[in-house]
Amino acid sequence: MLEWIISSSLLILIVLFLRAVLGKRIGAGLQYGLWSVVLARLLVPVTLFSLAIMALPAAEPPEALRQESIYVLPVESRPAEESGVRFAEDGRIEAPDSFGYARLEDEGRTIIRYTEKVSLMELLGWIWAAGAAVMAVVLIIANVRFTIRLRRVRRPLEGTSAPVPVYTAMGLPSPCLVGLFCPAVYVTEEAAANPATLRHVLAHELTHYNHRDHLWSVLRGAALAVHWWNPLVWLAVVCSRRDGELACDEGALKRLGGGERTAYGETLLALVTAKSKPADLLSFATTMTGGKRSLKERIRRIAVQPRRLASAVVAVVVILSLAAVCAFGRAEAKESDPLFQPPGLCWNDSMATVIEKLGITEEQILYNEQDELSDPNTAKERSLAVKDVSFLGYNTTVGFNFIHYVGAADGYGLNNVTVAFPEEADMAAVKAELIERYGEGEAGKSDPNYAYLALWPDLPDPQPDKENHHMYWTADRAALPEGYEDRVRDWLLNVRYKSAAPEKIEEYLAEAPMATLHWTDDWLLLTDILTANRVSFDAKQLVEFLQNVPLDETEPFSTYVRPYDVNRDGVQEGTAFYNSGRSNERVELTQGSTEDRTVIWSKTLDESAGSWDMYFCCRIDGLDYLLEYSPKIEDGFCDYSYRLFHLEDGEEVTDRRDRITFDIRFDSPDHRFDPSEIAAFMCEINEYIAAGKVILGGGLDSLNLEREEYTERLLRDNILVTLGASNTEYTTEEELRNALTDFAAYAQDHPDDTWSPLADLLMELTMEDIAGLHMNTDELEQLVRYLKEAERGSRFYTWSSFEDACGGHDVRERPGALLEVPLADESTLYLFASAENDNVLIMLENSDDTVTAFYDAPDLKQFVYKTPTAEMPVEIESP
Repeated sequence: MLEWIISSSLLILIVLFLRAVLGKRIGAGLQYGLWSVVLARLLVPVTLFSLAIMALPAAEPPEALRQESIYVLPVESRPAEESGVRFAEDGRIEAPDSFGYARLEDEGRTIIRYTEKVSLMELLGWIWAAGAAVMAVVLIIANVRFTIRLRRVRRPLEGTSAPVPVYTAMGLPSPCLVGLFCPAVYVTEEAAANPATLRHVLAHELTHYNHRDHLWSVLRGAALAVHWWNPLVWLAVVCSRRDGELACDEGALKRLGGGERTAYGETLLALVTAKSKPADLLSFATTMTGGKRSLKERIRRIAVQPRRLASAVVAVVVILSLAAVCAFGRAEAKESDPLFQPPGLCWNDSMATVIEKLGITEEQILYNEQDELSDPNTAKERSLAVKDVSFLGYNTTVGFNFIHYVGAADGYGLNNVTVAFPEEADMAAVKAELIERYGEGEAGKSDPNYAYLALWPDLPDPQPDKENHHMYWTADRAALPEGYEDRVRDWLLNVRYKSAAPEKIEEYLAEAPMATLHWTDDWLLLTDILTANRVSFDAKQLVEFLQNVPLDETEPFSTYVRPYDVNRDGVQEGTAFYNSGRSNERVELTQGSTEDRTVIWSKTLDESAGSWDMYFCCRIDGLDYLLEYSPKIEDGFCDYSYRLFHLEDGEEVTDRRDRITFDIRFDSPDHRFDPSEIAAFMCEINEYIAAGKVILGGGLDSLNLEREEYTERLLRDNILVTLGASNTEYTTEEELRNALTDFAAYAQDHPDDTWSPLADLLMELTMEDIAGLHMNTDELEQLVRYLKEAERGSRFYTWSSFEDACGGHDVRERPGALLEVPLADESTLYLFASAENDNVLIMLENSDDTVTAFYDAPDLKQFVYKTPTAEMPVEIESP
């Protein structure tokens, strides 16, 4: 809220400055348009984005304004001696009745009990909201009354040919444009009686209409209602109304022509006789009233058109753009540690590492539990207490806790740090620093470790409220390192809780905090040396995972040496593959062999995050390269690119690269599909693919990689299969270009959403529709279900005959199985299951033509293969 107020006010000051300095060198329309940015900021109470630079810093009200110190709504008043309250040694009231808030007033003679205690910020918020509501009511009433009065006295004015109704109104002080949803122009009877004056008035008011000033005035009123207390907003409303009239005069003169400048100015002088009043700011009507100063400026601009400078326009646009970015943006917060690690330390650090990082001396150590243990190997925890540790600018006493779990690596890992600050520490400043480091916490929430305070024998009664004395941060499983959660889940399921159901593991992960941070200030002195001025960090759950489920894989699941030398040093590299989760893959190239472990290049892909890349090692013209291939297809839009590179001194050096973009939305007005360009690109990338081996990303669905039948050698990425073309065979670039041209021509005439008899049939198919197929009832029911569940994977194709359909799809040449399904209406359904993929080509032969389409149907494919009557391999004769 404070950021909104500050940024809005600064934006108003900047626009006022630009008007004063450059207003005479820019057009009135641009000057008026400056206020639209201010209006947008006044009506949008949030920041829209974060920026590292050029943004206002986050603004928070002072702590004193947020403390609940104001008592409201008194409900009871009694003499102090009759109230039954007690007074503690520090003067605080101890009331046995817990209802409300008791306060000593009238110089100690009266106890008044209040129902609520609020902060000054809350009270100001209530006042703001109440004022806004009152202001909104006043605006609505004033404008509704004005509109009703006009409707009572108005008379239509004929022969104006205006885009909005034009009326005359008796007693109207000035012509105006009125109305939000149904605007109309109202003119005085004097103006209507003079044709020249009427022409000038209509030009002026219709320019207001074209500028949509009847809408802007309502939005301006809304901003005034919300910011009723801000004098800068009132000033902005006054200036924007003046600038609106200047812009309207400029637009009206463009309508009338330069020759009528003098006449228009005389009309303005004759009509603008009514002196502007403060109440005019509440009106949504675009009246022609104005003060002497504004009228003088308007006449001056009408008489002598100011000289405009392009440099001034550029300066105004640049300055206002930068100001708008600052106003709508918020300074990007420093990157916070999502695991709340104490400054300078890491979770799971050993005790020796903590001592070394913080430079702890023997004189600082209060006790070291490690030295007191008779059998350290059997201990589950170890502790270290240290004095005189510098923490956030104070000399503090810090306790460290280290834990060790069964099955963990040898040693103990840091999991808890508690910092005790001296009594005189400024804990509000400490909290502000923690917020800066770790983000905003949850106010008023106590760490469970502080529950014992409720049982402390000498606590004052009642205890002070916790709202301003506690802040608590919690990191859930989203804070786990990337790609780590799946491995943690597997460990919980297979090691720690072997008999647990998977859903119980999910509940456990959802409820167990990975790390916590708690701040509390000096509102309670526990003993002479122990206060509640404390900050505690805790990560028991996370450290257990780190100890039992290493963050990095220690061994790859597959290694080998390929005959490639991508860094050109004469030594073939080793290749190691890692799988860090269900969708994460990583590959490493090592110097010489995988045992060497000197990694010269690595890459990680996360398919779940939408990665489209695929990597190859390839040899071209006797030199070895890495190939990055990115065929991205989304919603019919295609973006294909590749990069061929090698390594030098550990850096990637790009040798060749190319990119094409196209789409298969042939009904789009921005459609782009060039068969020649696509064919040339695909033949080039396929040359590289054929010369290489996949090392990462081989499971991408966007690739239709064809392999040699026996050697599994990669041949190409067949884009015709990806696009769903009917003919997917080609051997040369010319044949591919022709196939893409045929596909484009057919797709142009058959959009993706074209319906066909085949679609109707599959939607409504029943077992009764199938005739003459030798299957039992269960098999027949299964076939119908698979057909109805099949998902179309290509557009529909229409052929003159069944034989043409088989030839067009190369059914004879492809391995697979064909099932013939006679139908009761004497048509025939053919199901061709390809051995190459899970697609099923469904062909409906009618008496006149044959309709075909590919369907993604793995279950249907297996059904066709298992059916004894299906032909394998396919030998098709003309029916």
